[in-house]
Amino acid sequence: DSVLFALACSNMFLHKDGRTNMLFRSSLLDISKREDKTVFDYIKSLKPTKVIINPPYESGNPIKFTIQALNYLEPNGKLIIIMPNPTLSQNKDSLTPEILDIAKLDFVIKMPMSIFKEQKRTVYTSIFGFTKTPHQKTDDVVFYELKEDGLVSVQHKGRIDKYKRWPAIEADIVD
Repeated sequence: DSVLFALACSNMFLHKDGRTNMLFRSSLLDISKREDKTVFDYIKSLKPTKVIINPPYESGNPIKFTIQALNYLEPNGKLIIIMPNPTLSQNKDSLTPEILDIAKLDFVIKMPMSIFKEQKRTVYTSIFGFTKTPHQKTDDVVFYELKEDGLVSVQHKGRIDKYKRWPAIEADIVD
């Protein structure tokens, strides 16, 4: 989306962020195409160790973005991805075993009920944390339900910690 790309570049410029390597193109690469293979190789050459993404939720994209991001990461790299709750258990292409062959699921944090709304319908989401190392059946996975994040919606500012409740909630999560 050229408008989103322009806004992101403008935002980075305004915040004096000249370190981000933004590319104007689809985030899902088809490495059988020469141009996409070149981009994939470029991203791999940066040796990413951390990826944080919130992909589009339609057409099974979250699971595809998960695999793509894991393929970029260096061994033991970390991926944090926000996805609809049933993504790993109900993806139509059964890609979850492929993901678990290359990455360990560390945690799932179920987000408050109405944090993401799309087209007048609520999308129930979770934050999934992975480490790029094969998942073993004996690995522990932390599941946490965040019923309330303490944030409130403020016009023209988004969701903010108006009442300073987040530090206590965060401490509880970490504990």
